[in-house]
Amino acid sequence: MSGITALCDLGGGKLPEGDLAALGLREVSAGFSGQAVDQTLQSLACSAILPNRQTFLLGWPAGSELSRVDTNDLANPADTMRALLDRHGAALSEKVDGEWLLLDWQPGRLILVQSRVRRDWLFYARRGDRIVVSGDLERIAELDWIGREIDPLGFAAAFGRSPLRTAASRRTVVPGVCRLEPGEMLVLTPGGDQSFRAALPAVESWRGSFDDAVEAARELLHRILTDRLAVAGKPGLLLSGGLDSSTLAALVSHVAGGGSGLTAFTSVAPQHGDLIDERAEAAAVADRLNLNHAPVVPDLTTSVYRPEIDAYAVAGGPTLSPRHYLYRALCAAARDRGVATLFDGAAGEYTLTSYAPLLGPRYRLRQMAKRLLGRGGDPTLGSLYHARLAPHRAAQLDPEASELARQHHLPLAERRPGEAWGWMPGFRKIWEPPTLLNLGLRGEVPYRDPRLLALFAGFPAQFLVHDGLNRAPARAMMAGQLPEAIRLRRTTGAFSPDYMTRIRSQAPAALERLSVFRKAGAEDWIDLVWLEQALQQVGARGPQSISEAFEVQLTAMAAEFLVWWRGVG
Repeated sequence: MSGITALCDLGGGKLPEGDLAALGLREVSAGFSGQAVDQTLQSLACSAILPNRQTFLLGWPAGSELSRVDTNDLANPADTMRALLDRHGAALSEKVDGEWLLLDWQPGRLILVQSRVRRDWLFYARRGDRIVVSGDLERIAELDWIGREIDPLGFAAAFGRSPLRTAASRRTVVPGVCRLEPGEMLVLTPGGDQSFRAALPAVESWRGSFDDAVEAARELLHRILTDRLAVAGKPGLLLSGGLDSSTLAALVSHVAGGGSGLTAFTSVAPQHGDLIDERAEAAAVADRLNLNHAPVVPDLTTSVYRPEIDAYAVAGGPTLSPRHYLYRALCAAARDRGVATLFDGAAGEYTLTSYAPLLGPRYRLRQMAKRLLGRGGDPTLGSLYHARLAPHRAAQLDPEASELARQHHLPLAERRPGEAWGWMPGFRKIWEPPTLLNLGLRGEVPYRDPRLLALFAGFPAQFLVHDGLNRAPARAMMAGQLPEAIRLRRTTGAFSPDYMTRIRSQAPAALERLSVFRKAGAEDWIDLVWLEQALQQVGARGPQSISEAFEVQLTAMAAEFLVWWRGVG
């Protein structure tokens, strides 16, 4: 498992042999033992060991700050980051770009630092002077002084909607075990803990034209991709044929250079059916960019309701991914072709391909019409959770969860013509996911780079629409680069074309798991009565909406997590 693992005693006491064995460590210094491992990209895990100081780095620091360190006497990037930590202290995440994780230990003091964007999970727990750190939540739970009890609010938040997950982002399903936040520096000493959070990057108001802005974004994306390709091993692309992924494919192809042998992987429907997919659109992009194209259909027997066990390590606990089976199939196809890193066009909606509307007269008329037709409901209302909790758990947790969610409710992403683009609501959530994918592969999401978000935050909001086109920056940037049908495309396809079919056809098999769920005590946490009825209904008639499919699936997945966590089988 990739990650940083460490056990220490701030008082210098001997570390328990049982704890060291459970964590796969051996004591190498009085009061401390640690290691950094990246299973796929081994060169991105390194350490710097001094007599009374140990530093572990995972990931790839980037930016101009690295060039300001005299590296003549420094052996590797961990040495460089230690020097920058000494120079900048709590501002380290503000000064150093990239995606990385740092642990620095000296007798009586442990420092944990995460880049502004999460690359790897880092969970930690403390009892007195003893501290355990790991990227594997289950491994921490194996320690006698931690255990596998479940934190009620942590479990509910794991299946909560975005406002609740944001509010409880430090919590895990294990009582007393927390996760380090993106952009956080945590200093642990015998006297207590101190937490510091990185400020947002500085934003400069844009004074140039729309065309100049598009060119500035192109140049920055080229630098961002150069950084990421340098550490990616063999890269591959996730390509749907939509504007986000197609734009990224064109940019990666350009930066990687001709003859790079890039392969684009596309989710498609099984052949010999009537399901609509994006095979043709993706193939047109691949042909235009001279990419190898690999359509992928997950095995039809792979369960949508029961994730593979490694999905929990990827998710850092329960998984909320409705299409876990598809990502696993895409990763398997990529691994079979020797790919180490998949470039993903997610998060483009915060910058290059934003759908955020301009609040002009036409938009206001559309919203008025929706309200008159009864389609403009209050977006703050609705369920707190994606899964159906047991009634007594919901009654117990709802008051606290409701207040937490209310405090973190996000406004709509909409702008007036005279405003700045700004930081789009919810942007922090795209910094939350780690880059570890199934089967040990890594994912790269260049559109979430803080440098890109800061550049766009300074643009005028009127750049959202240009020459009558929405998603204007990407459409302008791709002129002459993509097929016109793709560049000007206004429709989107289903990422998993046969998702609803799988939800229906696999419901009977999920029903057969109810006895296992009860044996695991899932009915104390999940509404199994509702789940049984819901599975019977979707199995008989199919799901009536995507929201119904998600709720039934994720409730079953919550029960499956409890089965795995409790080792029921």
